[in-house]
Amino acid sequence: MKKETKSLVVRFSDKISETETTHERVKAIADRLGISQNKAVHYAINLTHNQIIGQQVGCITYLGAPQDAIQRAQERVAQGVPMAHTEDDQLEKNLFFSLLPEATKKQVYEVTDLAEKRKIIKQLIQEHFLDEEKE
Repeated sequence: MKKETKSLVVRFSDKISETETTHERVKAIADRLGISQNKAVHYAINLTHNQIIGQQVGCITYLGAPQDAIQRAQERVAQGVPMAHTEDDQLEKNLFFSLLPEATKKQVYEVTDLAEKRKIIKQLIQEHFLDEEKE
């Protein structure tokens, strides 16, 4: 069974503005990327969508993030990984971590298992920075 596709006629302008462009620009994108002009239009739409609308992962909206980073975050959220929106190489580079006591940071640096490191950092952030409601 043939997949139904939708078509859109794109009318190019002879000038460039926020809402108009020339055929030459689409051709230049296609040539630079080594893809068809049709794919170049898709590329430009997806890039713009990513920049102004973003993609929702859990409770976070990613604007301008690379698709592979979004996919990694989606996988971590789905698996219930602590600090799911933080890349592995960024675990020790956030503001909360930088404010921890040096001795505590040293202990975390020594942990090599990333899953364990995520759990420890999450626990430390909760202990040091999140206010508990007091009656």
